[in-house]
Amino acid sequence: MDNDEENMETIKKLLEEIKKEKQLMRDEAHIIKGELSKTMYNEDLRRRLAGEWKKIDADRKSSAAESEASSSMIGDDDTPSTSSDGHKPYRETSM
Repeated sequence: MDNDEENMETIKKLLEEIKKEKQLMRDEAHIIKGELSKTMYNEDLRRRLAGEWKKIDADRKSSAAESEASSSMIGDDDTPSTSSDGHKPYRETSM
């Protein structure tokens, strides 16, 4: 009986320690998230002040336009076209 009671006490103590550690980890994660958010805000502010966002937006727009132009040039040659009745024709495949 003593051994069971001792085991229960040990388990309870371990659970309490685990709960404390878990709360500490949550607190640390919260602090890290706050620091990250602050850093990202400061970086965004720095970029706005330096005028980098205008350049980044222009680069994004030009790369989006380039990718759109290249995707319109690439045809779907390997997929069969839809027939006039709306069904895709049968395409034989090799095994």
